[in-house]
Amino acid sequence: LVLCNTDKAKACFEKAKTLMYGHELVFSDALKYQSPLRKNISKNDLRSDFIKDLQSDLTYRKINKKCGKGLTLKLWIQKYIWGNRQKVFMWNLLEKTHHR
Repeated sequence: LVLCNTDKAKACFEKAKTLMYGHELVFSDALKYQSPLRKNISKNDLRSDFIKDLQSDLTYRKINKKCGKGLTLKLWIQKYIWGNRQKVFMWNLLEKTHHR
């Protein structure tokens, strides 16, 4: 999901969008699938360490290995078995049957 809140962001997105695949959404539809837009995300306790690592000589790979969590069973199921496309399909199907 890409949100452009400024003219500068819109101009940057216009230049980059030929390199992307996707389609435009009505904001209220996008909001349904993006819970961080509906509620605050708690601050990660390791954020300051992460920022220091970004400013250091560590490579992205090393930072990711240091800070990234391993793939949990729940995440694996969400990502690979019950991915976003299936969720969106089911939500759209439920929405259509609910409005009848």
